[in-house]
Amino acid sequence: MPESLFVVGGEVRPPYFIGRKNEIEKNESGHKDLAQNNVIIGPRRIGKTSLLKNLKISVEGEVLFVTINCREMTGLSDFFRVVTRALLAAYEEKHHVKGLVQKYSQVFRGKITAAYKSLSEVGGSIEHIGNIYLRFREKDINEQELVTETFDFIRRFSEEKKEPIILAFDEFQELRRFNGYIFNTLKSQMDSQPSIRYIFSGSSVSLLHEVFLKPDSPLYLMAARVQLKPIEEEHVTKYIRDRLLTQNIQITDGALKRIYACTGGFPFYFQKIGFILYQNSVLKKQKYH
Repeated sequence: MPESLFVVGGEVRPPYFIGRKNEIEKNESGHKDLAQNNVIIGPRRIGKTSLLKNLKISVEGEVLFVTINCREMTGLSDFFRVVTRALLAAYEEKHHVKGLVQKYSQVFRGKITAAYKSLSEVGGSIEHIGNIYLRFREKDINEQELVTETFDFIRRFSEEKKEPIILAFDEFQELRRFNGYIFNTLKSQMDSQPSIRYIFSGSSVSLLHEVFLKPDSPLYLMAARVQLKPIEEEHVTKYIRDRLLTQNIQITDGALKRIYACTGGFPFYFQKIGFILYQNSVLKKQKYH
């Protein structure tokens, strides 16, 4: 199957990921040595999720990089479920092991007796946190206690595996529905877990400013800001020209300038226009001027 010339939407890797060298290096330098937490701010379609994916690739030799989609959370118990499963899935992927997520998932959907048995086969911090959720199912603890236990599990797991962890919360603004409880809990955790660092990414610029840059907010100045701007014109025009040339399709400088003016350097849109140009060129066998 021939390689796609352009990728529209989703996580984009090289050669489709361009123009973010400075942002990768800025995040990479702070996270390989666990020096700081970062908040990535930018509007939709600017490429935040792709930046996280490529940052993961650049640091995964030194740390366990866990990407968490906050859109999957509708309650505090979802926070527990999504974060703990994402952590175990990332560990499986990095170390090429199997079965941890499958056995652990029994705590959410299996019979309680079977879940206890499955967890005992794993042991360690995974057995401990799984038993915590089973206690929640039996109404021995509440949702807020689950949140605290989530962060305690991250610490335990990091110590047990002797592996530093980066937690990347994508679409972090979705957590505002929890009345600030997670924000308040995060503050104490970020102060007390030196082997764990956080990246917060989101498209609600005003909310992220309020959470991280407002003096009376719980996470004030707890993360360095990385403001994602549109890709510069020279990177976009070179990318589109080079991709089209792989299929012997030529495009003029004027057309490239019009594309940049229309897309504003937003990856989703110039990828989409590039794809449309390629389709039309193949169908109509014509040059674009």
